[in-house]
Amino acid sequence: MAKRRFLVMARVGDKSLHAEWLQGEERMFDIYLSYYGASPGRFAADADYWREERGPKWPILHQHLVADATLVSGYDAVWFPDDDLSVDAAGINRMFALFTEHRLALAQPALTPDSYYSHAFLLRDDAYELRYANFIEVMAPLFSPEALRVLGPTFGESPSGWGLDHIWPALLRAVDPLAKVAIIDAASVRHTRPVGGELYRNNPHLSGWADLEKIQALYPQCDLRISPKDKFVVEGVVPSPTPSYLIEVCVCTHNPRPDILSAMILSVAHQDVLPGSLRFTLVNNASDHPISEEVLMPLRLAGIPARILVESEMGILHARLRAIRASSSECR
Repeated sequence: MAKRRFLVMARVGDKSLHAEWLQGEERMFDIYLSYYGASPGRFAADADYWREERGPKWPILHQHLVADATLVSGYDAVWFPDDDLSVDAAGINRMFALFTEHRLALAQPALTPDSYYSHAFLLRDDAYELRYANFIEVMAPLFSPEALRVLGPTFGESPSGWGLDHIWPALLRAVDPLAKVAIIDAASVRHTRPVGGELYRNNPHLSGWADLEKIQALYPQCDLRISPKDKFVVEGVVPSPTPSYLIEVCVCTHNPRPDILSAMILSVAHQDVLPGSLRFTLVNNASDHPISEEVLMPLRLAGIPARILVESEMGILHARLRAIRASSSECR
């Protein structure tokens, strides 16, 4: 059985994006898939550990943690992503690397600007490598072994997951006041589906509000009446490194044709440049739909740093100014 340093433990259905997690780079993590779909064994070949169980995410994960406690406890960190998150192996490796480098106890990757989201403060902030905070969402939490030991028992207490993200930092710091909790901006993921839709379609009996009331009763020391946006606090930051590139290619686009955009990106990816000398920036200028970060994959596979910025004010001048403000090179 595979045994890498980290573990990704996910509930997956028939529309799962987990295949993306295995692409782009040799992974530093094992994959534990818990399948709730309609075709038994469908993704078993993708997994290092495979389980099949119908039901909502958190109670089933709690069952697996209890049944496979020895297995899970052997990893340096465990990530519990939703199956509609788009990210490749390189992104996940970077998330784990930053988690351990900064000795975090509880964290999550930030969301890309084109993600579906509930809380705007969880969207990626390019100014920071990470932000220390007092809130982590249930969509994609990442735990150290100690944090999982403390917080794992709560997984079974809210079938919908409502309320868990309110209490986790507080419960963890009641045990270890110095525990570091952070949003990792330098390792972001894209949330591809509307929040909550799949969960409630598959489990129509769930009631988030009832679960929230239950969690409040179980943990009266945590005031769940205050919304996350009102109590969210950035407790400190680690600024992003500011590498200086010899050349920064900045492309501004509005409602691009996918074939032309892909051809342009491939042409840049095929350039013969020194490692670290070029960065590619795509500015999405008020397009009708988000531009998927998947289009940047040829550049990243070629070792060229690439990103998508969003400029909501229509016009080439606004888009170019957005690119200039975000650039760090002497030649553009």
